Amino acid sequence: MTNINNFWNQKIIHWENSRYFNKNINLYEKIVSKFSNSLFIRREILLKLLKNKIRNKNVIEIGCGSGFLCDKIISYGAKSYFGVDFSSKAIERARKINLKYIKKNQASFSTIEVGKIGSIKQDVIFSLGLIDWLKDDDLYHLSKISKNKLFIHSFSRKKISLSQYIHKIYVFFSYKKKTSFYPKYLSRKKIINIFNNVHFYQNKKLKFGEFFFNFNL
Repeated sequence: MTNINNFWNQKIIHWENSRYFNKNINLYEKIVSKFSNSLFIRREILLKLLKNKIRNKNVIEIGCGSGFLCDKIISYGAKSYFGVDFSSKAIERARKINLKYIKKNQASFSTIEVGKIGSIKQDVIFSLGLIDWLKDDDLYHLSKISKNKLFIHSFSRKKISLSQYIHKIYVFFSYKKKTSFYPKYLSRKKIINIFNNVHFYQNKKLKFGEFFFNFNL
């Protein structure tokens, strides 16, 4: 049976290449990529919301993939960046991409599952696309280890919309029909129940995507 580490090792590099670099994709992926502009918008919004919160702070990105945001986080004045991910292959590539920051002791990377993170020493926590993939136990664990920290996470809000209906079809054929690992949609009520006092940020360009965070803008 495929575990979460193997699942992401098989998926992440191809997914990043197809979504961010338009590499090695078939006709099906080309069609799907047409609906992926929100990924870039989501990243831009995250960086805008974080920019004034991370100067001289130690920052951790959970679900960092190949660490593409490390450069930006450091350029915004963060004291350090720590990237963690399920996939050892993604972490391997992240270390190659961000070698100059590793050599300067400004960045480090590690392969670990969310539920196995013992504690977080960094000041600021963020993630993109992580929350949708977590089980409830992992969400509660993330909430527990995030206490007294600043955090911001993206999530897919459960709502009735054409874009979400199309996404559900994609999720069914790409994941749900083949594996037990697939992204989910969460209500604001559930987010509040787990993470308590949070704010929400939405933008129509994100379609059904939103952010929740615990600091003032």
